[in-house]
Amino acid sequence: MTRALTIAAMALVGIVAIGYSYTRCVQPNEPTWQDGHPGWAPSDMPLRFTLEPALDVYQGALELAARTINLRAGCELVTVGDGGILVAQGDANAGHAARTYVGGGVTRIEIGTPLEAGAQAIVLGHEIGHVLGLGHDAFSSSLMFHDVASVADAYPAPRLTDADAGALAGRYCK
Repeated sequence: MTRALTIAAMALVGIVAIGYSYTRCVQPNEPTWQDGHPGWAPSDMPLRFTLEPALDVYQGALELAARTINLRAGCELVTVGDGGILVAQGDANAGHAARTYVGGGVTRIEIGTPLEAGAQAIVLGHEIGHVLGLGHDAFSSSLMFHDVASVADAYPAPRLTDADAGALAGRYCK
């Protein structure tokens, strides 16, 4: 497995944007951990996610993404409610559906362009995967595919690979 991580520092409040080059996991049976992710302890679980009020339309999709990740990992890693990690409106002109920011004491997901109904849970699940430490992979059937928004309407829908689900369980389900 090869993977390269590029870190772009944001000027305001020392937030680090996690971005990726096009070198990524090439084996479907290996997990795709991000290099440089600050990590969480099993005692930090479950991570709570909340939507900015302007994004309430994504509530059902966020809950579906959380349930799906929890089911695949075999324990409760993600909850949805007030407080916690913010899912906010980002820059619609940034050229991406969503981004995850981790570092500088801040973790957040930003939705860039409005998401089609069928892509909402897939894209949110992908970004939650990044918050949990997963990196991109090269499999269009994987939730962690680098351009998951482009395959969100595929059948079957993208999902966590067995390797990624097992890696999350091994790291966090204690």
